[in-house]
Amino acid sequence: MTSGQVPDYSIYSDETLHHRAATINRSLFPERAAVLDQEVARRDAKNQPELASRGERFAGAVIDLVIAIISLIPLFIFAGDKMQQEPLTGMLIAIGWSVAVMIVVHGYTLINYSQTVGKYFLNIRIEDMDRKPSTFFNILAARFLPITVLTMIPLIGFVIYLVDIFMIFRTDKRCLHDLIAGTRVCRLPDAERVNH
Repeated sequence: MTSGQVPDYSIYSDETLHHRAATINRSLFPERAAVLDQEVARRDAKNQPELASRGERFAGAVIDLVIAIISLIPLFIFAGDKMQQEPLTGMLIAIGWSVAVMIVVHGYTLINYSQTVGKYFLNIRIEDMDRKPSTFFNILAARFLPITVLTMIPLIGFVIYLVDIFMIFRTDKRCLHDLIAGTRVCRLPDAERVNH
């Protein structure tokens, strides 16, 4: 290759491409640097996760909410009186019940696909910030449990609940529970999408 030719940067690995972009002599090779920057931008855009839309997240949340409401019926039938008479005990029972329902109803899809049932039907999943599917433990212990406990605190719980919901309007669409757990909700890559 002569000094005037621009290499075919499309064949470079991501690591090599970024290394060349960081080390190229831009004053000596301005044309190469420009082509290199274009390829880096194209590759980075391609590698960016496609965040789930607010509509997709809302629809998934509605499905999960319907499941949650149905799951509360036996709780109120068998423990409703006790929960009203002893608020602290009631709160602990509600938290334990919520965790049990999360494990029983969503456990399979969370463990295998990082998806609640609602997210499964919408082809979206919970991911860590490095694009890997989030683990079941992280989803349960860091994403679900803290926000569940916080929203049950008398007086301020409802405010926390609203803050969590309205944070969906941030540019990165990450709610409070996402920030606590270091997660985001993304569309599944095409190769992993399920036709329902």
